[in-house]
Amino acid sequence: PETEERFHPWMWLTEEEIRQRTRGTDSSGWSSLVLDHTWNPADLSSTISVKRDRPVTFHRRPVAQISDSAWGSAAVAGVATKDAPLNCRGYHRLLGMNEHSWGLDINYLVTRHKDEDMIKFPRTFNDPGYKLPTTFRVVLDMDEGTLGYEAGGRYLGTAFEGLKGLCLYPSVSAVYGNTEVSLIYWGEFLRQPKELQDVCLDTVVKAVGQTRMHRVNELPLPPSTIRHIKLWDQSRPII
Repeated sequence: PETEERFHPWMWLTEEEIRQRTRGTDSSGWSSLVLDHTWNPADLSSTISVKRDRPVTFHRRPVAQISDSAWGSAAVAGVATKDAPLNCRGYHRLLGMNEHSWGLDINYLVTRHKDEDMIKFPRTFNDPGYKLPTTFRVVLDMDEGTLGYEAGGRYLGTAFEGLKGLCLYPSVSAVYGNTEVSLIYWGEFLRQPKELQDVCLDTVVKAVGQTRMHRVNELPLPPSTIRHIKLWDQSRPII
């Protein structure tokens, strides 16, 4: 209970459940659920193409001085609206460049929006050498309007909020030639009612406020509760 995973029980699927959701019987080997929600060939940069033998994967052709919305030194993964640009001249972190996209810089582990580095991520880790693995999950919660990330069986935290009501699409940006990125949709998860403890923690954190969180140890509460309050606060986005 001292880690943030407990706040996301819907993420714990068995290997059999994962196979049932993603594997199909046709020649591609993927279920219709996956194929209907993977890369759209009509929404890619001109230097990117979906692989015919693996429709969940795109390939970026090596073109100099072009940034594409679709991995390399400017790799960002997140979501975007239909108004986000699909490419631009020069080397840029295209995802998160304006108000139409939100993403996590894979290399520098900072969140990006409106062409600004927002926060270091994940905030719940104390390991300065942490690197995001090549396989991870983007967790979009449209009930709460939040975007988070998960890797290695652990939820890394919420990176963005305020997304409720928007029409969003999974997106990545890259500049490195011959980059290949796969997108595998797991399907939607039904939100469970919040536990009373979660509601209480959220209320306490909001009442204390970000400017006074450093004084949370002064509250007349048991040490275990103080610890949970700190973890709960760390899981909340700053923006």
